[in-house]
Amino acid sequence: MTVAFENEFIIYGHQDDYAVFRYKAPTPNDEIRKAITSFVEYVKEQGLKMHLADSGNMGTVSVEVQEWVAKEVMPEMAKNAGGKYKMAGILSGDVFASFAFQNVARRTTVDGVSMCMFDNEPEAVAWLKEGFED
Repeated sequence: MTVAFENEFIIYGHQDDYAVFRYKAPTPNDEIRKAITSFVEYVKEQGLKMHLADSGNMGTVSVEVQEWVAKEVMPEMAKNAGGKYKMAGILSGDVFASFAFQNVARRTTVDGVSMCMFDNEPEAVAWLKEGFED
């Protein structure tokens, strides 16, 4: 992966034709907001239309941040990508983190956004590489 950003909580960049956003440690909600805001800009600058999100070490995320991602971030990602965007999520073993991730997927109701959750990275990447349904 080509790394664009890294701190003690999060690392992101891109690999091939998709972005990667990975939690390294339980992350405070303000750090999640800052990192996601810069990630959205990075994905736009790179012209990417899909990303892999690994929640393996995410920790607990507030309902407010979940709502913000579902109602503001994902629509912006789709808009920046020309109307079609894919996100493959890797669920964590942490029940609360997995619930938060699935909650964002359920609340994202934007045309052109496809989200799917997986238990492992190879399956998630394979789904991303399938491309878009017409």
